[in-house]
Amino acid sequence: MLSFTVGWPVNGPRDPAMRAFALEKRPFRRVGNSGFTLIELITTLVIASILMTIAVPSFQTMARSNQISSQINGLVADLTLARTEAVKRMTVVTICNSDDQQGCSDTNWADGRIVWVDANVNGIVDNGEILRAASTIGRGASLTTANFTDVHRIQYRPSGSADSTGTFQLCDAENRYCRCLAVGTTGNPSLTDGTCP
Repeated sequence: MLSFTVGWPVNGPRDPAMRAFALEKRPFRRVGNSGFTLIELITTLVIASILMTIAVPSFQTMARSNQISSQINGLVADLTLARTEAVKRMTVVTICNSDDQQGCSDTNWADGRIVWVDANVNGIVDNGEILRAASTIGRGASLTTANFTDVHRIQYRPSGSADSTGTFQLCDAENRYCRCLAVGTTGNPSLTDGTCP
């Protein structure tokens, strides 16, 4: 049995005369505009530029503040590690500034630091004695110390106390964002916002 389909093919009739007839019978559909006018585009760009003008400085402020917080929190972690290891090992643990992360040096704390235990009590950093090393703080930030007996190192005793008290002050390049880290007699580090007193 044969079946026939009545109607036009999908693309309309193939005969040009019939195609013209079919097009005359179709109702005219108006297609709406789907684009933007020039005024709408300019308005959108003006609003976007205003929002960017407000957002970019706020983002830069947040990024600088987060950078300072991250770096000072790293120093707090190193001091806490030195204190904890001194108590746990019942020996002196030292944190000192180090420009090569291999041994103590007489450089700035901003150049890096190491936490180490002098296992053989020879006063020199030997292989296997470094517990943690931290590299330079970078990006123009400054890290200064005040009131420590030795400005290049802090030693924690087996009781958990530090051999001296003082402060670390970390500021960004413009000195707009600062954090103060104080090491008290108990050896426990404490943080405050702003510059050190």
